[in-house]
Amino acid sequence: SASALASALELEGEVRPDFRANMPKMLASFCRHIAPIVLLQKSVLVILQRLIADSSGKTMGLQEDGGNSLKYAADYRFRIKYTDKINAGSTEDSKQIGQMMHFAITKSPFGPTDKIDVPLRFGIGIDEVTCLINIGIDLDLITKGGSWLTLDFAPDKNKVQGVENLYSFLLENPKLYELLKSNVDKLLV
Repeated sequence: SASALASALELEGEVRPDFRANMPKMLASFCRHIAPIVLLQKSVLVILQRLIADSSGKTMGLQEDGGNSLKYAADYRFRIKYTDKINAGSTEDSKQIGQMMHFAITKSPFGPTDKIDVPLRFGIGIDEVTCLINIGIDLDLITKGGSWLTLDFAPDKNKVQGVENLYSFLLENPKLYELLKSNVDKLLV
């Protein structure tokens, strides 16, 4: 998190009302030093920034904490617009198992996009299985009829009730999971 960065002066010194953190300078320096390492290691670097109110009086709305250096250094920029709960089951007493994060991509080589939905499952992280199920439904590999889901890509055309049961079914049957994944890959190429 970029918001957690602090200089040695800030960590060792006392808090004064006239002190202004130099986070934008630290982030700019960090980006210059880390960029070649990220490229050589073929890695992905994720930096989280808080949104803060614009205090300049220019009515620019919410701004990223830490200055403009990351705006220009980043290849991709995402902003979480809102989140929804993901519950196991459909009753009122169902247990929350994660969140659906709704992103807007504000910068990418392909241009901005307003809606990207990513499921985040507690204890797992980004939920690849649920993503794959949603893509399978969108590509007509899985037919949805009410709460029933039919696996049209499977040799036996298995039928499962509910997304959470399909999630468990695919984890218990890794060959079907891999078959769904390969069919999605073929259609998306």
